[in-house]
Amino acid sequence: MTLELLVNNQIYTLEIKEFQHSVGSTGIVRIGDREYVVDYRQLDPLLYSLIIQGRSYQAFVYKAEGSYGVDLEGKTYSIQILDEAGKRLRVSRASTLPGQQVISAPMPGKVIKLLVKVGDPVEAGQGVVVVEAMKMENELRASIRGIVKEIKVSEGMAVNSGEPLVILE
Repeated sequence: MTLELLVNNQIYTLEIKEFQHSVGSTGIVRIGDREYVVDYRQLDPLLYSLIIQGRSYQAFVYKAEGSYGVDLEGKTYSIQILDEAGKRLRVSRASTLPGQQVISAPMPGKVIKLLVKVGDPVEAGQGVVVVEAMKMENELRASIRGIVKEIKVSEGMAVNSGEPLVILE
């Protein structure tokens, strides 16, 4: 099975193969050109135990508006499974904003902290804003290197899912 995932504003192709189902599941997952051996077991309705390449993790997985939230090792990931309509929408948004990245709220929440200001240079992977949602703080990161062109929110402001927060150029 192959899925297109939007993870914190970056698209990944995930291929799941050779899974054996029993009490837990074991199989091989390919992301890009890298393969991982994965064992997982659901411990609770929202809690999973994972062993990836022999290393143990616990993941808290919850459904959010149109996506999933995954808390893993102190980081929160917003994951959306893209269907054909979602891919077309993402391509059309990208084509209207060449050379820009719009960092949007992955779910409804409250802006806790702005980590940048207009004119700041940012590196890919650098945190730009922290949004609290479901009593968890989510640091949203830039996926491109650029300059902060516009900040559309302020600290303490409530935001809706998909609402633009910061624009990079």
